[in-house]
This record gives sequence, C-alpha cells and structure tokens, in this order.
Amino acid sequence: MIARIQKRLAEKAEGTEKGFTLVELLVVIIIIGILAAIAIPLYLNQQNKAKDSAAKADLNTIRTAVVSAMTENPSATTVTWTAATGPSTSTITAGTETSTVAVSDGNILAAGSVDMATPDTVTIAVTSGTGTVFTMDATGAITEAP
Repeated sequence: MIARIQKRLAEKAEGTEKGFTLVELLVVIIIIGILAAIAIPLYLNQQNKAKDSAAKADLNTIRTAVVSAMTENPSATTVTWTAATGPSTSTITAGTETSTVAVSDGNILAAGSVDMATPDTVTIAVTSGTGTVFTMDATGAITEAP
C-alpha cells in the first residue's frame, strides 16, 4: 500500500499524471456558457427576421395576385380577398373569377378589397409570426407597425 502511494506521488511530481483539474473544467464550462449567451439571442433574432421576411413575401404575392385579377377581369367592379391564417390559402375574387394564394405558416392575412374605380386606395395587411403588422399600399410601399 505504501509503495502504491509512493508511486502515485512520484508520478504526480514527474508530471506524467494525465487528466484535467476541476478548475480547468470549470473554465471550459464558463467559456461555453458565455458563447451560448452570445449565440442564442443572435439565433432567435435571425428567426424573427425570417418570419418578418415571410410576411413581406406574402404581401408581394398577394399584391401580384390582386393585380393579376384586376388585369384579367377588367369588367369586375371590385377585387376581394379573404382573411387567412397560415399555413392556408386566401381566395381572391374578381367578378366571377376566383384564384387562391398561399399564406406562409404563422402569418395572418387580413381580408380586404379594392374598388376598380379607385384602385389607388388599396391596402393589404399581413401580421407576421412576430406580431408585427406589415401593410402595403397601391404603390407597393411596405410599412411596418409593431
């Protein structure tokens, strides 16, 4: 037993002992914690940006579909679209013609219409998964409201 203890002390003195000390392990854990504290908020922010970008893309898609319906049915007096909560579709109606447009997951499209006599007064609104409301006017300008 004493020989074993002496051998262990000799290995420790020579520096041949392998392994990490508790302090070294704690330092590594602290560094990992700091990196996680930096990375996780950045990742969540990127998710929010992606949700907002999907809402803006939905606005452009719906605007294109409304303009297409207005062009294909010039005799229609109004073009309307139904409300939709993604993932689903909104129905666009111009006269007797209907078409559908997909709404991205997590986005909410507000129902609306455009009067062919005053097409410059149209506003399309989509609420993104972050709760931000994006609106688009007849010129294609997108505004954001928290």
